[in-house]
Amino acid sequence: MSGWFGRRELEELLAPTGTTGGAKLVWTALSLELWLARLGKATSEAGQSGTVPAVHIGSGPAGIGSKSPIKVALLIPNGVDGRGGIERLALYLTRHFERSGGRTKLIPVLSRYSQIPLVKHFATPPALLKFGWNGARGKYDIVHINVAPRGSTWRKMAFDKIARRSGVKRLIHLHGSGYDDFYRRQNSLSRYAIRSFFQRADAVAVLGQHWLKFVCDELKVDEGIIHVIANGVPEPTPAREVPSGPPLIVSLGLVGQRKGTDILLQALAALPDDLQWSAAIGGNGEVPKYRAMAASLGLAEKVRFLGWIDEAGMNQTLSEAAMFVLPSRAENQPVSILEAMARGLPVIATDVGAISEQVIDGKTGLLVQPANAKELAIAIERLLRSPKLSKQFGESGRGRFEELFSISACAGKFAALYQKLQDNRPS
Repeated sequence: MSGWFGRRELEELLAPTGTTGGAKLVWTALSLELWLARLGKATSEAGQSGTVPAVHIGSGPAGIGSKSPIKVALLIPNGVDGRGGIERLALYLTRHFERSGGRTKLIPVLSRYSQIPLVKHFATPPALLKFGWNGARGKYDIVHINVAPRGSTWRKMAFDKIARRSGVKRLIHLHGSGYDDFYRRQNSLSRYAIRSFFQRADAVAVLGQHWLKFVCDELKVDEGIIHVIANGVPEPTPAREVPSGPPLIVSLGLVGQRKGTDILLQALAALPDDLQWSAAIGGNGEVPKYRAMAASLGLAEKVRFLGWIDEAGMNQTLSEAAMFVLPSRAENQPVSILEAMARGLPVIATDVGAISEQVIDGKTGLLVQPANAKELAIAIERLLRSPKLSKQFGESGRGRFEELFSISACAGKFAALYQKLQDNRPS
């Protein structure tokens, strides 16, 4: 066996280079071929020496009737302690499966080994090498590929290719805001590559009906392999207490334009002077820029920027909140909204992505149009002036969380899907 990847296959894999967004991946054309060539050679030599099975489907798969663990490589960019919704969900799922004692064994796998801006572009090939080596040795039965727009998509295509070569079942989990817009901005070659990536998967998980329609209609994926699985969050502890003092307005997420930080500040500045309130904005990102903007709007004494906060900090901040506001310009299905719903908070958010499947307008919160500070200010004022309505929305949102968005419900659906994929593995 001469190796897994020939030059033609590498050219196919690297087709996006030179296309929209592909300039950032020029490094891949040089480094990926080197790493994959080594991977093919190492795997070939190991197979010939008896270290690795010659057929790359792993030894002793946990198939039908087996009680062995189902080994799922959970592919994420920054580890379960990372600063994003994907990482937060990965943390919750991993912790749930560890505590539940079921067959599913989630194995967090990094898709790159550095987050330093320049270094991170060279940090994927080593991760590919390790992933491919472990896949060939039967360390994984399934790979759960978390996909977001831009570089995430092109990187995950490489991991997908290796998984297919090693007989590992592939579940593509579509995350990230604005994936539909990202896809539509690509040229025809890149769109073809994206469609093929999704169509070849063994299963595709999406977060709601909005994304089900997109994956079916535009990516042309067979609806039979698509599974709608909403995000989930754990039960908060301790239970939220009614805060005292001026109502606290909380917003959590990457501070910047996409999350609508500018719109939130403009809306807060437009609130009538007779209203009492304070605000806390948590998240990394362009904090100095927006702190300066808040000061220029006269909000320095009312708005606190918390920076990145961990799970404990998030729990404390939301326990003190009167409402949660997320005026994003683009989203998929934000975990932060579910965190707020779990704590019985009314939510004000924009009607983008799958948010309308989380927040029911007029029942669990209020939905406004993106980039509309005036409409957002009206919604915030409405809740500030009506504690009774805020409480009603919060209680309804809490009920919706319990019904649809608990981590146990989310994990249960993934466990069933993993089992289905495992049962279809060759014996």
